[in-house]
Amino acid sequence: MKKLLLIFVAMISLYPLNLSYCQQQVQDYDRREISGTVAQTDFVGGEIVVTTYKGDITFFCDDNTKIIRGTELIALEDIDIGDPVLMVYYIDATGKYVALTITDSNLGNE
Repeated sequence: MKKLLLIFVAMISLYPLNLSYCQQQVQDYDRREISGTVAQTDFVGGEIVVTTYKGDITFFCDDNTKIIRGTELIALEDIDIGDPVLMVYYIDATGKYVALTITDSNLGNE
């Protein structure tokens, strides 16, 4: 019983270290920026395709992605094809482009 209690206490004491390690891994990715125009959106899949000087790039949006137009947060559904955007993103370990922030510069859509 003492061994079980000791293992339990050790696991609890190491738990915060695991959280900080996982958070640090995400923060270690290089944040990148690129601008372009929206070519396609997939609200269900959480994807946005942006035409840039490098060609079309597919970005994946998750619960942490912030989408901004002017001073307001908007939803992915509010972005229209052809809107000029600035993408702040990172490339994850699998090669996916993950959007951190999308700034929609088409203020006429407010």
